[in-house]
Parts: sequence; structure tokens; C-alpha cells
Amino acid sequence: MPRIVRRELIPDANGLMSASESLANSAALALGGALIVAVGASLSLFYNSITYLVSAIMIFLIIVPSSTSSSRQDEGSLGSKLAAASAPSVSTPATAQGSRETGGGSSPAKTSFISDVGEGMRYMLQHKGILEMTLVSSFVNLFFSMSINFLVIYVSKFLLAGGFVYGLLLASFSFGSAVGSLIIGRLNPLRYAGKAMIATIVIFGFSTLAMIFLQNALFAGAMLFVTGFSIGLGTALYFSVIQTLVPGSLLGRVISVDEVGSFAAIPLAQIAGGLLIQAFGIVPDIEIAGVGLFVTGVVSIFLKDLRNIKIEE
Repeated sequence: MPRIVRRELIPDANGLMSASESLANSAALALGGALIVAVGASLSLFYNSITYLVSAIMIFLIIVPSSTSSSRQDEGSLGSKLAAASAPSVSTPATAQGSRETGGGSSPAKTSFISDVGEGMRYMLQHKGILEMTLVSSFVNLFFSMSINFLVIYVSKFLLAGGFVYGLLLASFSFGSAVGSLIIGRLNPLRYAGKAMIATIVIFGFSTLAMIFLQNALFAGAMLFVTGFSIGLGTALYFSVIQTLVPGSLLGRVISVDEVGSFAAIPLAQIAGGLLIQAFGIVPDIEIAGVGLFVTGVVSIFLKDLRNIKIEE
């Protein structure tokens, strides 16, 4: 992303990507159901496979400037524009990293997979704000996966409703995510990025917990809209911070390590959520998820490096 759009447009670009994904998901729910009715499940899967081919061709056609392009050599000069609790280390990439970015056209040295992972982990350990953001994201994904992935059980067992209500709730969630993603460019939250991310987690926890306050589909739809809004805004903000803050020569390594840390908890959360629902029902599952998210947001307030992440224009 930082190589194909100007730095000041990164939040808008991430917002558009996230919003298009959410809106496409909403449309796909209806289209997938219609296709299954019209042509059957097997042909529907075949048509779906074609969309991946189209996507691959579109990605192939993207022109990405090289890392040594003169238009991107200002990446190492973010010191005057970056501020965080770990500002001295965040704003000035290591000399070796900078030389890889501006190496006068020489071929970069080949590195192993292990060394690449190690380099990404060392960067995160040196920049506490990013490390804390990754750790917090792991807990967010843990509790998120315990709740939203079992929405169909919530609709059938708690709301006592059917497929139509389930579809409407998914659409409300996706629409909220699209709105939250698109609004990032209007709010310019990078000026207070850490605080904004913490706020989205607290709101996320409250809206999740509120889903069991009333046994009403309309109220559940409103809470899922708020949930989607906070996720859309938080996700676009999350990637915009990393893409703006991390030097281009290390961006792939850092994002890879960050994604592993952020998503490692998801499989365990799905298993735990399934066992919890089977033993005690959907309400305790959502209670634990909502309280967990809310507590994660509150605890994040006390993480100084995360709280103070901000990117000045």
C-alpha cells in the first residue's frame, strides 16, 4: 500500500479496501443463496472459483514501484512526522535497514526465512507501541472469534429467529464495518491513533455485551452495526499505522510477524467457544466475549506506548 499511494492517502486507501470487502460480503450472502437455489451448490462453488481467477489477474496487473524508487526514498525521514512513546527508535530506522532501502541500485543480499522473521521480531521488540498493538490484537481476535463466529446459534437459540433475521444481522454488521472503514479518512484519527484504537476496542466490547441485554432482533441489529463500525474503523486504522510507521524495507517482515501474533488465537477461540456453548449455551459465551473485549480495551489504556502512538501530518 505505501508504494502505490501517497503517504497521506494511506488511511483512505485502507478504508476503501476494508469497506469494499464488507460491502462485497453483504452482496455475496444474497448472491450465494440465489446461485445455490438456481444452479445448485456444486456449480455455485465452480462459479465462485472463477472469481478468484479474476482477482488474481487484477492483482497481477497492479504496478508496484520498486523499493529503491526515488519517490519513496523519503521513508527514512519520518522522524519529524512520527511521535510515539518510543519516538527515538520509531522515527529513525537502523543504518543497515536504511542502506538496504537506498543501496544505490545494488542487489539486496539474499536472506533466509528465519533471518527475515527474526528481523521482523527484533523491530517489534524495539518499538513497544507496535508490539503492544499486536498483543492487544491477539486478545481482540480471541474474544471476537468466540462471539461473531457463532452468530447463527445466537439467532436461533437466543433470538428464536430464522434465516431471514440471520441475513439481516449479517448485513447490518457488514454495513457498519463499511461505514467505519470509510470514515477514517474524514476523521484523520492518525493524529491520535493509539487512543482511537483503544476506543474502538472498548466500544466493541460494549456492543458485544449489549447483544444479550434485550431479546430483540432490531436491537441486536443496531448493536451489530456498532460492532461492525468499530471493527471497520479499528482495522483500517491498524493497518494505516503499521504501513505509515514501519520503514518500507521491513514492512513485509513486520506485518507477517504481526499477523501471526494477531491471528494465532483464532483457532483456539473457535474451539473454546464451541465447547462453551455446548456446555452452557450461547449467553455465557457472549458474556465472556463482551467482558473480555471491554477489559482488553480498559487494560490497553494503561499501555503507554500503544496509547501514545500518533502520526503527525
